[in-house]
Amino acid sequence: MASKENGAGQAFAPVLAAVATMQGNVSRSEKTHAHEFLEKFQKSVEAWTTTHALLQSAEIPAEAKLFAATTLKGKV
Repeated sequence: MASKENGAGQAFAPVLAAVATMQGNVSRSEKTHAHEFLEKFQKSVEAWTTTHALLQSAEIPAEAKLFAATTLKGKV
């Protein structure tokens, strides 16, 4: 079971990093890159399973869960 959780964690690590970048004190170009990544992610097929996993994980920050919920709402 732990390997499954680690695999899911690896799958959404880039999403968590991009959400953290959007919240962080970083350069405009880094935020632009993160924003573009998140927009592309939201339109992807993988967004269905990745956001579902994000929402089910207890250790995910509230900001990332909000992004995941918003992504799912937009896909429905």
